[in-house]
Amino acid sequence: MVQAQKVLDFFSLLASSPRVRPYLERLPRPSEARVDQELLVDQLARRFMGAETLADRSQALRSLYLVLPEVPEEAPDWLDAFDRSAVAPTTEDINLLLQTLERAAPVRFQRLNAGGQGLPVVVRQQDPNALPIAAHHLRRAFGNILDQFDADVGTANGRLDAGTLDVPPESFLLDLCVLGPIQLCQSIGRQTLTAHEVWPFVATALAQQGTQRPFWFLVSRVDDLGQLIGQLRRAFAVSRRAQFRQQEAPTIEALEALRNARQLTAQSELAEFARTAYAAAGVSKEALAVAIERNQGTERESGPEAGVILRQVSVGAQNAGLAYEAIMAINNIRGKRYWARLLAEASTDPEDRGMLVQILRNPDLASAQTAARRALKLIDAIAYGPQIELE
Repeated sequence: MVQAQKVLDFFSLLASSPRVRPYLERLPRPSEARVDQELLVDQLARRFMGAETLADRSQALRSLYLVLPEVPEEAPDWLDAFDRSAVAPTTEDINLLLQTLERAAPVRFQRLNAGGQGLPVVVRQQDPNALPIAAHHLRRAFGNILDQFDADVGTANGRLDAGTLDVPPESFLLDLCVLGPIQLCQSIGRQTLTAHEVWPFVATALAQQGTQRPFWFLVSRVDDLGQLIGQLRRAFAVSRRAQFRQQEAPTIEALEALRNARQLTAQSELAEFARTAYAAAGVSKEALAVAIERNQGTERESGPEAGVILRQVSVGAQNAGLAYEAIMAINNIRGKRYWARLLAEASTDPEDRGMLVQILRNPDLASAQTAARRALKLIDAIAYGPQIELE
């Protein structure tokens, strides 16, 4: 128990770093009461003093070595003598610590790139097939998110003050979407976001052709929605694009609903979209099982591995994003496109965002990208936007 607590303390210390914290969101905690280290030191000291053989004393001394240096404020008399002792960890001591690490699962390293899903990790030192865990294996870059975020925000606000609309690129908005609001704030060292930080990305989402890109995940962290509405009104006013300016009324209506914690009217544009898209996603999810049987023996056959996961998605036992790796392992490109589109159409869970962004960035899956954009908009709205009656 003491060693397990040390492992947890070590991970908690790592999590104090803004760069590492997103990977250590969930740490396991022992259900038993915490062992008092001071009492344990005294108990081991009594065992050491009462030992009759050299081997017993050696074992007790090594146990003390594992517990120290958590020294109580009032140090016992024997501690000075202990400091004069030369104690080195043995192979058994190291093995004990490694076994404790292995049993400490499910510590989860959270992958922050477009892959989306977490990586369950245990320590197996002698396994030649183990995945090497290092910072560069888990994310493409540590330092560039904050730098690009600050640069895009500064540019957009400076240009707006000059009467010009210059918003961040869509690709970076999608990077932030994959992170989600909590991990994004952790990555840039913020607890909340200001209106001046968020409005440029809302404008990016609204300025794209076709389906709006996600932005409510950012709005959900804004500390002053009234100021955000004011900044967006300035952005709409300076824009010369008619398509962008047409988004002003429905966007402000939805923001006001969120600001006042009231349900969005059923006739509003966002509510109608969410209601229709959510119902269609439910039908698409149930249809996955039928599609598996219908395509047996064709070039769009899912295969046994993907078929198992797709059936779980169909009955709601798994979210759609978990099936993405399996369908991308299908050898036939037409099969990949077909199942990617069906998965996108069935997506309603925030955990599906990584899969949907990967679809948008894969030129081979162009036929599934419209469905992916609609799914991202739906997930973003119902998870982070104003209250919407879906049924």
